[in-house]
Amino acid sequence: MLGKWIVAALSLAVALVAYDREAHAVWNYRACVRLGIQTTDSGDPSVPGRNIAAGPNAGGTEDHWTTCDNGCNAMARGIRVRVSQGAWNEKFWADPATGCFDFSRPTNTTNNVFTLRVYSKAQDAAGNVLRVHDSPMTVGTFPGTVFSAVLANVPLLKSSGAPQPTYLTVNDNLNVWTATAAAAFTLYRYHDGIANKEFHIGLDTTSCGGSSSMNGQLATEITQGRQHIKLGSCAVGNPQSRAKFIVAHEIGHGLGRFRANANGNAPWDLGNATTPNACGFGGSYSLTTKEFNSVGFKEGHAHFVAARVFNNKESEGAFSLQGNYEDLERWGGGSGAASGGRLKNECCVSSPAQSCASSWANAGTNEDWLRFYWDVYTNVHPDCGTRPGKATMLDLFAVTRNRASLGTTNAWCELRAAAATLNQLPQCLRLCRLAEYGTHNGVDTSACNNPDPGFDCSDF
Repeated sequence: MLGKWIVAALSLAVALVAYDREAHAVWNYRACVRLGIQTTDSGDPSVPGRNIAAGPNAGGTEDHWTTCDNGCNAMARGIRVRVSQGAWNEKFWADPATGCFDFSRPTNTTNNVFTLRVYSKAQDAAGNVLRVHDSPMTVGTFPGTVFSAVLANVPLLKSSGAPQPTYLTVNDNLNVWTATAAAAFTLYRYHDGIANKEFHIGLDTTSCGGSSSMNGQLATEITQGRQHIKLGSCAVGNPQSRAKFIVAHEIGHGLGRFRANANGNAPWDLGNATTPNACGFGGSYSLTTKEFNSVGFKEGHAHFVAARVFNNKESEGAFSLQGNYEDLERWGGGSGAASGGRLKNECCVSSPAQSCASSWANAGTNEDWLRFYWDVYTNVHPDCGTRPGKATMLDLFAVTRNRASLGTTNAWCELRAAAATLNQLPQCLRLCRLAEYGTHNGVDTSACNNPDPGFDCSDF
């Protein structure tokens, strides 16, 4: 009799275990989101004007997102997604490294068909969040309304073990998703030293250009953890919301301000009208025009961030901005090997050269400053081979930016003095190699006091 009770009890236990397993069994899912994009400034080795024109790196391009002027599917790094099925819904941040996220649902209550809403929001590994929204020039905690796209009734691969990826593509708005993908890629590639900050990016549908991170009140909430950005996003033409280097450039300004913990801009002045000058000047600036060196200091740094985002440190690199496609190592479209950069080799065309002294004084071009920052970052020397990290490059900008004596014409001298305080770098780099890169790239146009005259630079 006892044996029968034991058998019955065991049978009931097995049945309960089986029921419990069925009730709590789950299907595992992995959704991987891709964004349909089309840039306006990506390199292409097969298209004249979309690659380095001359010199040892002729035909070269940047390393990431090449040929995307023809359209690409970009990984939706860190994207925000809501998944729903019937009455159930939940929001997820995709992995910044893969654009994928995982979730599970009970096997006895659901099928494998879901609806996904993808938002123009993303988060990087350091907790920095970006929002692409519809209200440019608006500031505050959550300006405007973010965009979204719905992927309805999507079957996802289900697995009782490790989740298997299902790849999904959003391609309903090139301006929105190109800006979102480029901004997310920027923060994925360059957030060192910056954490838990917000980038609010407003799309201006009334203009193709005019992108900015400083106009109006856009840069007035840095100390509150918010950088606001406006991107031109016209429906017809070449909207800057689809220019990957411009998107990364504006975020670069924000990274520098966050590192400095300073609202607004450092002092700057466009009014360098000293002649002779073949590079142009006036009420606006470009990659190639001549201004006071305060412009190159800040704009060249934002260009550097953008260049680092789309180029690997080990490559020679390329950079594109509003029709100019530049070699990161050589001026003149890749052909310029002589020391002095564009400023001293192209901007002053008078003879003899000493008549250029007043034109060069305190001046600079943005492209020369870009190459200066790139050379410091990729420093090569047999006896001084330390290379700064991305956070240190932000420090170089931020410490200079916060010097009380920084003005509109002394950026080079102030940067040299700031660099001398960066003890995370060896003296041979912060004192010697940095000065050499300034000379080589034509940004050392002011006579500066040696910040540490007791250190011997003759070997570096």
